[in-house]
Amino acid sequence: AGSVTKCQILDTRYKTRGTIQKTMNDSWLDLKPMRELIDDLAEKAVRDYRTEPDQAREIIRQSFANNNELRQTTACEKRPEYIARTRIFKKCAAVARKKIYYGLRRYRADDKKFNAAVSSLLSLPTKTTAARFRAARDAVLIGHASTRERLLYLSDFYAKLSPLIGKAKTILDVGCGSQPLAFPIDNTIRLYVAADSDAVVISVLQAWARKFAKKRVLPLRWDIADGWAPIQEAAGVKTFDVALMLKLVPVVGRRKRRLLQTLHKTPARKIVITGCRVALAKNRSIERREKGMLRRFIAEAGFKPLAEFAIENEFGWLVERP
Repeated sequence: AGSVTKCQILDTRYKTRGTIQKTMNDSWLDLKPMRELIDDLAEKAVRDYRTEPDQAREIIRQSFANNNELRQTTACEKRPEYIARTRIFKKCAAVARKKIYYGLRRYRADDKKFNAAVSSLLSLPTKTTAARFRAARDAVLIGHASTRERLLYLSDFYAKLSPLIGKAKTILDVGCGSQPLAFPIDNTIRLYVAADSDAVVISVLQAWARKFAKKRVLPLRWDIADGWAPIQEAAGVKTFDVALMLKLVPVVGRRKRRLLQTLHKTPARKIVITGCRVALAKNRSIERREKGMLRRFIAEAGFKPLAEFAIENEFGWLVERP
């Protein structure tokens, strides 16, 4: 009948047992060949994407862990350079890279951590220290992609933004995300309307506003396609002193360009418009592309640029409506 190879025995074993359960031992990933391959993939991911080595390594391990065919291949071949050439390894590596990439592109990458951070923030006593509040707030900001990438430069960002806003009494934050949690709301501001289509984010902001921001902040679930009337009616304001469109225009331009016409009619005397200098997921500059989009938007709307500013990973203009 001829000799029976180790691979044939393993193949029979896998076919009879079915899919490996997640609870099974995945120590095969800790064997030297797989450790080397995983480390190599993680290193490449860090070069290409805005991820950390440990984060990339964990995603790769999770992606590999329950793949029967890859496990069988590593049992038959101990040399990492040969494993790397196999069809199954290349396929698994491509899947892992996609998981890293698309995970970085998600606005809320880990809902469990985000929810836990929100609970910690909302459980703070009304009168708490500034340090405790900032720590709890920052944990929430980290859970949302847009505010996470601004977090390292938050003080610089507001140092540039505050003079542009001046003593505005009414502010409209369009597509706000978690941004209102970080905004320095003082006694000058009578009303800060935070509008976003994300129901989860708005529910968080509503709970936060009730406890910490009193009646100064009005979070509204709103979509650009709804037009401005629902916001104006709910806020009781026809024209705001300042509107914020932070990193919003390029996103709308890519997804639903026709809705830019609605943004042209933003009901505010002055508008702060920003874009990204670095891609959300990849390690590459997108400043030239984003600036081009914003310049076209400003020209098409007939806005008058009043000031330009930039921080490490974001840039923008203060414009005035004609």
